[in-house]
Amino acid sequence: MGVCNSRDEYRQGLGVSSISWAMGCNSRDDFRFGDFDVEAECMVRCQNQHGDSPVWCKKTQRLFWLDVQKREVWCLEPMENVAFGRRVGMGSNGGCLLLREQGGFAVCSSSGVGLLPDCELGESEDVLDPAVVCHPVKDMFDTRSVWLCSGRVDENGRILVSTRSLCDSKSDASTGGEDSDGEAPVTAGKGVFRVTFDPESGDHAHQFLSDLGKDCSAAGIAVSDGGELFFVDARERRVRSFEYGDAVGEERECGTSRMHSGLVHGGCVDAEGGYWAAEYGSGRVVRVMNGVVDRVVRVTAPHVTGCTFGGAGLSVLYITTASGKDPDPSELSGGLFAARIPGVKGAQEHYYSG
Repeated sequence: MGVCNSRDEYRQGLGVSSISWAMGCNSRDDFRFGDFDVEAECMVRCQNQHGDSPVWCKKTQRLFWLDVQKREVWCLEPMENVAFGRRVGMGSNGGCLLLREQGGFAVCSSSGVGLLPDCELGESEDVLDPAVVCHPVKDMFDTRSVWLCSGRVDENGRILVSTRSLCDSKSDASTGGEDSDGEAPVTAGKGVFRVTFDPESGDHAHQFLSDLGKDCSAAGIAVSDGGELFFVDARERRVRSFEYGDAVGEERECGTSRMHSGLVHGGCVDAEGGYWAAEYGSGRVVRVMNGVVDRVVRVTAPHVTGCTFGGAGLSVLYITTASGKDPDPSELSGGLFAARIPGVKGAQEHYYSG
């Protein structure tokens, strides 16, 4: 389904499930299947081609996410039981959505890091056009084949964002990027950048985190307030963890075995320091805690792409999915899902200071 700007039309036709339970009600006990295995419920049948990069805004009490392939930014208002979207200019490949302290969003994609002002997504059919403030990839890689992909904001208001390349997208359908036409050179160069805003100069400076390496294949970046950086090594399909502050420190032992054969695309952390990974192709989100998968959330759409905590007390795990290339698509493919995991609360999302 394409973008619709009528909230009444969304209520009637989009398939937004009642989510009073997701805002703190405990009446959905029938929804649980045990302490370690939970089934997610489809909240919005938005049929995103590639939903991704969900973020919860505590200021507006709304959930935002992208449809990377359709180049749309989506919004869910849980209290009003409404979801709506709007088109956004974000280049031809990849992308992630981040919140800004002064309102609006930072959009990272093949176009670079772009800023959007605070706006009502459902009020206009005009395409939102992010103002590009920096392009970290330009200094090191060929921008035709390497782009910004997975990102989060750390507790100091700085963006951490990884890159992907055509090498990845040719072998993995979950990147959200377009296939190469054979003209652009294929490169193996990847890595992680940090973007910092300087309020005195107004500059958005970027730094390559060399301690992670120029060939670091990071997916599902997440960073805890306790000074720990998580991501999944896209090649080895295992969770990696590093000490994190002004610099990247020693790698910490995670002890996890290889994840599902599909790529882990999106990730987030909870209040206990557990790392949640969305497994594209397996129809599940898992938590890695102390090197062990100790929680599983099952999703009735195989191509799971991203996750984040939101709702009252950050008690709801929201999950994005993709309908594109689903071998057996249904009306739930590409939908937005949600789950409450007993005893688990999320970590607060941070805002980019720029």
